[in-house]
Amino acid sequence: MGTPLSPRVLLPIFILALVTGCTSSKQAGWRAWNRGDEAAALGAWQPLAEAGDADAQYLVGLVHDEGRAVPEDDRLAAEWYVRAAEQGSAPAANNLGLLCLQDHGVTCSPADAARWFRAAADLGFAAAQLNLALMMLAGQVPGADATEAVELLRIAAGQGDPQAQGLLATTYAQGVGVARDDDLALRWLRKAAHAGLASAQHELGLVYRDGRGVEQDKDTARTWLQRAADQGDTRSLFLLGWDDLQEAQGADRVVAARAIERAAELGLAVAQLQMGLMHLRGDAVPQDDARAAHWLQLGAQQGAAPAQRDLALLHIRGRGVPQDDVAAFAWLRLASEQGDAVAGERLELLSRRMAPDAIATAEARADAWHDRESTSPAMLTLAPR
Repeated sequence: MGTPLSPRVLLPIFILALVTGCTSSKQAGWRAWNRGDEAAALGAWQPLAEAGDADAQYLVGLVHDEGRAVPEDDRLAAEWYVRAAEQGSAPAANNLGLLCLQDHGVTCSPADAARWFRAAADLGFAAAQLNLALMMLAGQVPGADATEAVELLRIAAGQGDPQAQGLLATTYAQGVGVARDDDLALRWLRKAAHAGLASAQHELGLVYRDGRGVEQDKDTARTWLQRAADQGDTRSLFLLGWDDLQEAQGADRVVAARAIERAAELGLAVAQLQMGLMHLRGDAVPQDDARAAHWLQLGAQQGAAPAQRDLALLHIRGRGVPQDDVAAFAWLRLASEQGDAVAGERLELLSRRMAPDAIATAEARADAWHDRESTSPAMLTLAPR
């Protein structure tokens, strides 16, 4: 269960932390913000920020960070965050760490990001504790180890941070930085799921669906998967559709197929693969080679080996796509590199009938695909600021 870096603290969420000790100007700013007048809010906070109020400096930085009432300006946001963070503002330090990692508005290293996260974490800020733990687990903090990361996760999870709870469940389940403990993993997973973390709800659904450490319970599994799907979790949406498809008949199969198609539209590679196969067979959807090729193409571009292999076979046969041995060779090579034995066999057969220059062109295409993937953004994403 992947866990992104903890995102920035958005203005509506941070309100409660600033209620006590608010000046009348700060309160006026909040009233303006709540009625949708961001410009008036900024006008109330700006003089306080310039006078040295750390909370106001953070708020002005966040307004520029979000691009509310003013054009988005990471550089200016970072300047205000620095002023606030140097006065002990934990959310400002956390957001500054995020800007460092994103290389937005400031030029600094991962070590600088870790320093800002640690400053906020030492002040008890759960989002920063999670972010610093994630950097440690990713090996981005020299000298830190998984044990220290898990301790930070425990502290953040104990404060009720759902993402920290979910990641702590993963560390116990996999024995990362701590002795493996399936009972503790399940306990923290349940906490994260009940707190509304979609990824935890999905994982808890799988636990009950497969009977992993609990009595198998399809109804409970479906409840958790549905909760995750309602939050946009594509894996849960796909599984709900897939399970229904296995049991449904007639019109109900069309409804189940629609759930799978929705997950495919939202970018889930396994759903795109399945939609391609369903259109090839005419299973719960119209038989349509072109639609099949469309979905397989999307799955193949995301690196799904079965989709790459099946798309290649369509190119060999000219079904739904132009007959194209070069394209077929490139996709077969990519699938074969991932261990797809059928793709490897078909690649060998195809290469026997292709001219050397055609093979060279296909190899270049496959290499270009690898180059594109290697320059894609890192899978480690950022959690709310």
